[in-house]
Amino acid sequence: MDSYIEINITKMKENIEYLRKNKKVCLMVKANNYGVGNDVLEYLFEEYNFYGVTTLYEAYELRKRNNNIEILICGHIDYEFFDECVKHNFSVSIHGKDGLVNIIPNLKYHLKIDVGMNRLGFKYEEIEWLKTRLETIQNYPTGIYTHLPEAINEELSIKQIKYFEDVIKRTNLTYEYIHCQNTIGAIKYKIDFVNMIRPGIGIWGLLANEKDFLLLGKELKNVILVHAKVQQVKEVTGPIGYDGIDIVDHKLIATIRLGYNDGFDRRLQGYIFKNKDKIVGNICMCQMMIEGNSFDEYYPIIKEQKDLLSLCEYANMITYEMLGGFSQRMIKKYKMEKNNDEKNK
Repeated sequence: MDSYIEINITKMKENIEYLRKNKKVCLMVKANNYGVGNDVLEYLFEEYNFYGVTTLYEAYELRKRNNNIEILICGHIDYEFFDECVKHNFSVSIHGKDGLVNIIPNLKYHLKIDVGMNRLGFKYEEIEWLKTRLETIQNYPTGIYTHLPEAINEELSIKQIKYFEDVIKRTNLTYEYIHCQNTIGAIKYKIDFVNMIRPGIGIWGLLANEKDFLLLGKELKNVILVHAKVQQVKEVTGPIGYDGIDIVDHKLIATIRLGYNDGFDRRLQGYIFKNKDKIVGNICMCQMMIEGNSFDEYYPIIKEQKDLLSLCEYANMITYEMLGGFSQRMIKKYKMEKNNDEKNK
């Protein structure tokens, strides 16, 4: 078997339950489910029925897997595609005047409010227009939400949460879904007027970086292990890899089947593992070389969250980047601890 990612379904569900705190949950599965793939969702559909994506294409792909789940497209959708969203029962995000002016019958939508990220959403000076417009249409929004751009910053986030609450009161509508908490928001803040969370990276037992994880991530369970296939082991004296940037003298070198196309950036060259093994030579598209003392059939490049966080810290990456770079060609192996059931795909 080639290099593979092992995904612990039991711990994934434990993370979701830890984050949700009895609220509804919209699982964010954009960007090929944070790079880890959508096959894992087959284990979640029975318990969780609301999912968030960014594009219409992602919504189509998700709908092929399940016809009953709720799907919210959080990215921009041109209004000429609204009829397609009605046809496939997608909810869309309305984040500006143009979208609301072109609302069509039976379209399900959530209003997006900008509380300071300055990305998508209605801004403060547009709220009166929004309120007036909502009074003139019959197709009311099913949800309203925002995104906390710096959830770790308590002083800023509390101000933004209060502003979001004020907007909800000013629109004077009853919403089925109210959400603003990403993973850190769900861990850090108790928000009574919100009834749904929107976790992404926390599902995988991670936060964006090592600093945030050490501060807030201690209760998150480890979900992802990465086992790299060892293709060859040999003793080397001389240059290693492209451009020969490392030269070794009588060192044992393992070539493993992971490279930058699998999410392991070239900046990881020189990284030293806890066991003192070292990544040597330029990382290739599909392979890398590791200097060490002994090697088995597979090299455990990620055994726990700290391994992935440490790799990202070294390469000046955030965890989203590494996960997002995971190649679809990497085999996924799913594990459920309670019944010890495993499945390969």
